Amino acid sequence: MTRNRDGVTLLELMVVLFIIGILSAIGLPRFASMRAQANVSAAKDQVASSLSTARAAAIRRGLPAQFHMTNGEVWVTVAEAVNGPQVIMGAKTAVSENLDVIVVPTANAETIQYDGRGFATLVGGNGKIRFSQGARTDSLCVTRLGVILKGGCL
Repeated sequence: MTRNRDGVTLLELMVVLFIIGILSAIGLPRFASMRAQANVSAAKDQVASSLSTARAAAIRRGLPAQFHMTNGEVWVTVAEAVNGPQVIMGAKTAVSENLDVIVVPTANAETIQYDGRGFATLVGGNGKIRFSQGARTDSLCVTRLGVILKGGCL
């Protein structure tokens, strides 16, 4: 005589929940680490994008453009005329606040001015910007030629 089963026993359900609990305990710290790395990479990409925008605007117009960073907020300004005032291009982006990442520029990277040829005005070498969240850190570097090195300073 065969027995007709329509469901699962409590013991089977407990074993499955126990296995799911063990896998979660192993995997969740890894996911948190991956999320932190993704936030650091996204912050780095946003800052690199703003730097590229400033350089491209300077080259396209043949006029100075500036990249600004204060308290984790970045924005770009461009000149309207040869000796004209700087005007904000686009919107300010709160990188630190949006991605919960600490962004620390060196003193010469807080404001980077690009001339009409795309060369950066940096005092004292390359401009370095560091990004960190928890144990995850990364950096990017801007050379005097205006090149953005996403691998950090050489």
